[in-house]
Amino acid sequence: MAEETKNKMLYGTGNRIIVARDARRITAAAEMKYMRQISRYTWTDYKTNTKISKELNIIPVVDKIQAQRKKNYLQHITIN
Repeated sequence: MAEETKNKMLYGTGNRIIVARDARRITAAAEMKYMRQISRYTWTDYKTNTKISKELNIIPVVDKIQAQRKKNYLQHITIN
């Protein structure tokens, strides 16, 4: 389920420039909402976002987007 959610969040981000503000919004709002649902923690459990992501062993979406862009760029360089 977590992989499906990440794929939905990554869809359509190919040409969009991610600024720091967007990165924080993606991570803080949507991603952590889904992580808390997956781990069945509520805000009253007083678990930090970093503890939850470490517990679930999930790489943040922003890091995945940046890695994909780097990979695409390197492929572009080697083709030309």
